[in-house]
Amino acid sequence: MSGSSGNQMSWFSEGGAEAVAERIKAFFDRSDRFQWEGIIGSGANGSVYKVKHHNEGGLWTFAVKICHIDVDLNGNKSYDEDDEDEGDEVLQLANEKQWLERLRNCHHIIQSFDVNDDPLRQTPYDLAPHRMRTWIFTEFIENGPLTRLVERHTELYGGELFPCRLLWRFFMCLIRFCLEMAYCGAQQDGRVNLSTATLESLREFPIGFLAHKDLSRSNIAVGGLVPELQHPEHDMSPVLKLLDFGTAALMDPSDPRSLDDFDRTGPQRNINDIGEVMQYLVLQEDEMMNETAVVTVGAGTFETFAGSLHTARDDLIARGVDAQLIDLIYCCRVVDRGRQPGLIDLAIAARNWVSHRGDYGVERETDWAIQQRIANVMYNAETGST
Repeated sequence: MSGSSGNQMSWFSEGGAEAVAERIKAFFDRSDRFQWEGIIGSGANGSVYKVKHHNEGGLWTFAVKICHIDVDLNGNKSYDEDDEDEGDEVLQLANEKQWLERLRNCHHIIQSFDVNDDPLRQTPYDLAPHRMRTWIFTEFIENGPLTRLVERHTELYGGELFPCRLLWRFFMCLIRFCLEMAYCGAQQDGRVNLSTATLESLREFPIGFLAHKDLSRSNIAVGGLVPELQHPEHDMSPVLKLLDFGTAALMDPSDPRSLDDFDRTGPQRNINDIGEVMQYLVLQEDEMMNETAVVTVGAGTFETFAGSLHTARDDLIARGVDAQLIDLIYCCRVVDRGRQPGLIDLAIAARNWVSHRGDYGVERETDWAIQQRIANVMYNAETGST
């Protein structure tokens, strides 16, 4: 990856990030329908900016994601365009755009869209071309990253665990990520509506093999409260949204080269990854996430990567976490992929707990207490997402 050459500015130069932002801002400033709001976040694969758009329906807030090294700064990009070994980030953004287009109308995945009066599509006479290959417009997710919600919860509640009924709802959102990736083809073809279809009905459709491949706590954002969506899954908790599909790919058993070192398919990889996110949400810490342990669930004994969860098992149960939730996380993170539950079976098990698990007479597990806790954590936190 190239940096600055001589006096040539690049993303990696001192002030490079600000120079890139100013270059992109200039295009939006040329339109009286757009209002530039500034940076939301920046990572290895791109930068995301907040923009407001004035149209007949009022003022609409959204985000635009670019690959910052692909922006022309005075005739120079921040990588060698002639070197085929450079510019992976640019390719990843194009890959993400492709997958997000296929995943439109999936409520648990960040939504991309087309902008008719896109300021980046044409170069004003007084600006040099930005020369970016691609960029993505997405919804603005108002309540920030999942990690911030967890940090805020720790700050406000002194290290208390999340109520177990809330953990089940978070788990169901993560499972919805997997379902929406696995059955996006059927939805795109109009054969199913994933927001209203029963879980049992999805067995009628062949499962797809899309793997996110970077499904981690860092790539999940906290959306709004949508109690009518898949009730009662969101009756007192926000919708979680999956971000950053730059490395997403099919992991199809018909192509062994597409599988990982554990020979997992796309759904199997995704299930393992959401198990790790749930491990983080239960423990509210991210250390030693891949320690193994031998556990027994029902009549079966197997090895799981959720070793740190198993170490804390007795304490977690004493503090109100359901043993069944811990066991399902073990199963998601099983070392032997053949012992992992199927996606629909996993979804049905979690849905049943969301639907039927009561407060057991514990005040912090009541609807009101959970709603109050979520309001405190969400609305007192800074907003934004990466």
